[in-house]
Amino acid sequence: MLITETDPLPIRFSESGIEEFLADGIIVLYNASQSQGRINAIEVLKMRYGQHLKRIVEMEITKPLNEVRNRVNEELAKLESREALVPIDRDPVPSRYAELVRIYYENLGGGD
Repeated sequence: MLITETDPLPIRFSESGIEEFLADGIIVLYNASQSQGRINAIEVLKMRYGQHLKRIVEMEITKPLNEVRNRVNEELAKLESREALVPIDRDPVPSRYAELVRIYYENLGGGD
């Protein structure tokens, strides 16, 4: 893996151009200026032996991070609830395991 910094709109991605020729893949990260400000974008310039989209694509970094934050907050709320009278894991038991789980809890409560 080789990581390098280039001009904002490079024609070549290495000083000699040899590295680009030898590399199996080249992924370019952009921080491009637009009328509304700057955007992050990504381009797979070269990916030997693979199909890829041949254009620059805007990257949305904050949206997935916000989704993760919201899910973490939901899980923390489950753990911190004072009114929780059910197990912390509130996900339903898949139907194919329901009978086994029922038997497990019966045995657990029976003192066996």
